[in-house]
Amino acid sequence: MAGYSGNWGYSRLTVSNFDQHIGMTEGDRDSATGQFVKVLPGGNEGIADDNDFKRISMEIPYQRIRHFKIASTNKFRMGSHSVDLVLGYQHNQRQEFGDIDAPSTPAYGLICKRSIMR
Repeated sequence: MAGYSGNWGYSRLTVSNFDQHIGMTEGDRDSATGQFVKVLPGGNEGIADDNDFKRISMEIPYQRIRHFKIASTNKFRMGSHSVDLVLGYQHNQRQEFGDIDAPSTPAYGLICKRSIMR
């Protein structure tokens, strides 16, 4: 955030940007044992072991969320009156990855983009 204030009023500028990877736990269980199952390449499934629960690397499925926002808040004094002006723009992009055989390809073409300007 940056800003300036003076006799004429004030102006503030806020910018934020993040790129986040979020893992999603599906929680499917093996019908015979009740243990958690994991997806393996080729469309197969296997029982999750202790190492799977201790891993901190991203597993399938996961989402990648990117968000950028810029906003300007202003107040201009004009004699006994003032004008408030708020301008902003944000862009969001969300992708879901769920194919164990192509982990860097968005699943089922799911790519959500949204831009807003005010």
